[in-house]
Amino acid sequence: MHKLSFKADVTVTFHRGKLGLYLQPAVDFCGEILVKDIGIDERCENTLCPVITPFDVTKARAALPFRPTDGHKGTFGKVVSVCGSESYIGAAGLSAMAAMRTGVGLFELCTAKSVVNSLSASMYECTYSAMKTDKDGFMVSENAETILKKCEKASCLLIGCGLGHTAQTEKLVAELTQNAEIPIVLDADGINSLCPNIDVLLKKKSTVILTPHPAELARLCGMTVGEVMSDRLGSAYRLSEKYGVTVLAKSADTFAVDGGKVYLCTEGTTALAKGGSGDMLAGIVSSYVAQGCNTLDAAALGSFTLGSTALLAGYKRSERGIIARDVIDALPRFLYDLENAD
Repeated sequence: MHKLSFKADVTVTFHRGKLGLYLQPAVDFCGEILVKDIGIDERCENTLCPVITPFDVTKARAALPFRPTDGHKGTFGKVVSVCGSESYIGAAGLSAMAAMRTGVGLFELCTAKSVVNSLSASMYECTYSAMKTDKDGFMVSENAETILKKCEKASCLLIGCGLGHTAQTEKLVAELTQNAEIPIVLDADGINSLCPNIDVLLKKKSTVILTPHPAELARLCGMTVGEVMSDRLGSAYRLSEKYGVTVLAKSADTFAVDGGKVYLCTEGTTALAKGGSGDMLAGIVSSYVAQGCNTLDAAALGSFTLGSTALLAGYKRSERGIIARDVIDALPRFLYDLENAD
């Protein structure tokens, strides 16, 4: 920012909110942003440009899945998770705990036996299915049939957290993405394993959410990170349009994009600038999908939930010392506050 820049209490803009005002670094200087009508006719709108809507607490509360008082574990959905490997055990556990802390009724983790043995000693709330692996502990494509069978009694399929990236995971992810008949959330190595066979998205049988950080978005788009960062929203928008998917383009300012609609999610803190944050987000998004949210709402609500909970976890505590488990532990308190927001 220019050396003469100052921090305003209020910024007034006309007709529509301007994207730059909501993004770093300008957002820190704008204060409250007010959008005022000056009589511009709607017919003057450039309909080729998406309308960007900030995802705030009002929208978050409206998107939160309803919980009937007579509900049971089946009412609130089931996630089948294809996550984890011998090298990346924690990612599977963090995504599972985040999903369960945000309300999903059932969570089944399909993973390497070494992951089952490690996590099951302390994470009792989910069920486990040991999958076949290669000599290095990464899952192989032979598991696809078994996983697809499990999907018949589930409401969301989560793929990628700690999965690893091998030729076999590429085949596994392609087969699951093409043939699963329930909504899919693809994150991390799920995305990396998808990239060589990305056109399977054109053959998918259900909805798909991609949750890329900038480097993963660049791989999905066949671009450099620099090219993506020069137009991150445009890159996510074109990817969504081309493959008919929901894209949650993660960064300090996160875009949820689907069907020409864009939500901007700005909640967050540097407490999330650590390993495990993406795993938590993927778990939260899959939980909301399993509970009945549409893919765009689930993506935006997931980002809002993670960012807001990290802020809550850091109240009167240094962001430097917050880790993923602190955020997971704070999820019930955040959800209580959201459910009871005025």
